[in-house]
Amino acid sequence: MERMVRRFVLCLAAVWFLAAAGGSAKRDALPGIIGRDDRVILDSAEWPWAAIGRLNRATGGFCTGTLVAPDIVLTAAHCLYNTRTQRQIATKDIHFVAGYRRGGYLAHSIVRRIVHSPTLRFTGRGGTRNPFDDWVLLLLDESMAIEPIPVRRLMPLEGLNAGNADTGLLVAGYNQDRPHLLSLHEGCTIVDRLAADRVFVHTCDATHGASGAPLIMRSADGFFVVGIIKGGIRILGDERGLAIHSGAFLDALERLRSPVETSPDQ
Repeated sequence: MERMVRRFVLCLAAVWFLAAAGGSAKRDALPGIIGRDDRVILDSAEWPWAAIGRLNRATGGFCTGTLVAPDIVLTAAHCLYNTRTQRQIATKDIHFVAGYRRGGYLAHSIVRRIVHSPTLRFTGRGGTRNPFDDWVLLLLDESMAIEPIPVRRLMPLEGLNAGNADTGLLVAGYNQDRPHLLSLHEGCTIVDRLAADRVFVHTCDATHGASGAPLIMRSADGFFVVGIIKGGIRILGDERGLAIHSGAFLDALERLRSPVETSPDQ
């Protein structure tokens, strides 16, 4: 247990966050590209890619979000933090653009409500004090006629060193070096699990702008969101990615999708 805590503290000390603010960078110098760049351009409006979109902020910059219900988008909490004002961005300044491609899109909505972990606290630099709290569910002002990607928990041994293009893990997100098209990395793997299985260490390529991008399990049953991209770490010179396990936010999502009915006198 003490070894796990030490390792997790080490991870926290080396975290980088992925909210793109525009501009360009040399691809081989971008953080989050682990070894060779395995990302490929995905110019497709088919499902499940149609349910993934850019989360644009009126204050500048963008992240990646995923439609997990007709009116609910999943992304990273740090995407909503304004480091200049040190406050959360207002809902009216958050725009979800589903299926964004080359300036076009399938659907658009602003956000009307933000649901996050009750223990969410930001650091002054825009990170979250507890790394497993780095998720939010955004309730849209308008529902979208796009099939959401279902969310499920990843079982203890799933995804561990078993990625491949047919059954395994993939990440699709909008990166700062390719801001107008999805970038896809198929066949990446989970190499470790931390914080009581609420945080994954993975080998998926993703850089600035891909914060909140879905970590997807492709199986014989279809596509499932099993986590979201948070950032990256460097341990003993080796770079790895961090993702928040869906177990951290699935209960909150299920409550939103299945509101408790109350009697007229309640």
